[in-house]
Amino acid sequence: MGDRQRSRFLAAQLDGVAATAERLAGDALSYKEEVRRCYGIEVDWVEDDQLAQALDALDRLIPGEGPLRERYKVWQRASELPRDRLLKALDPVKDELRRHTQSLFGLPGGESAGVELVANQPWLGFNYYLGGLRSRIAVNTDVPTVADFVPTLVAHEIYPGHHTEHCWKEELLVRGRGQLEESIFLIGTPQCLVSEGIASHALSSLGPEAESACEAVLAGLGHGYDAELSRAVRSALRRLAAVYDNAGIMLHEQRQDPDDVRGYVRRWSVDTDERIDKKMEFQLHPVWRAYSSIYEAGERLIERWSAGKPDRFRRLLTEQLTPADVSAQA
Repeated sequence: MGDRQRSRFLAAQLDGVAATAERLAGDALSYKEEVRRCYGIEVDWVEDDQLAQALDALDRLIPGEGPLRERYKVWQRASELPRDRLLKALDPVKDELRRHTQSLFGLPGGESAGVELVANQPWLGFNYYLGGLRSRIAVNTDVPTVADFVPTLVAHEIYPGHHTEHCWKEELLVRGRGQLEESIFLIGTPQCLVSEGIASHALSSLGPEAESACEAVLAGLGHGYDAELSRAVRSALRRLAAVYDNAGIMLHEQRQDPDDVRGYVRRWSVDTDERIDKKMEFQLHPVWRAYSSIYEAGERLIERWSAGKPDRFRRLLTEQLTPADVSAQA
């Protein structure tokens, strides 16, 4: 079984690598085909009525009066962290989520992750896995960080997200079984979809008590927030994430002007103009353009697979599973 599973994983990886090589060589490869071959999913257009329903749900959650976008902006700005206090907030949340991760999923002995602040990047956070069970986490300060995003960010990049997955696979697969393919992480492959799905579902995988503990930590630093309300808002925002899938289709399939696409996103999103620009930068980047489609799709896939069961989530952290494997067994 293990050999068959590994063979499926390697075959899927090779198809993604081949698709990326073909595009870089100048071969005609549509955006939808690139997403399908590289990440193992289909990108479909989401109609306006579905986006309108998601906006309505969000409208009922955000406090205050006036237009939703302005209320959301006020709500977010009320919990923005000053740049000079960001690391002081990230480090204790990291310690709290490490404790919960150790309890539910375990951690290899000797693992560690450091955090640094950077700027002028097309992403919000990035895990540089250094090998030897160590990671360097870069947090982009181009866009302000709000308190309720801190646990999500730390869970995504470190515990029990990217860092935890990389550590367990180095420990069990590379060192334990000599599967050297796990010593690299290739952009443009189905491995990315599963990994981003793990990371996007990471905070939820720990259960609501983990975020409540993080909220208490942040409150002690003067950065408290309503964790229950934030979870409800995140759920509504997930339904709005499809606007960026539509944006990718508009940019790369329909060849629409980026300014027109930006206007479309602004109509259906409550993101600030800064954050929209940052996400558009990501979608226009030649390396990352198709990658932007995998976060929400990956999260949906992993959510169905794990079904709130820690043992199933731990399998994702420790085994080579393709999107097709997870879909078939969800």
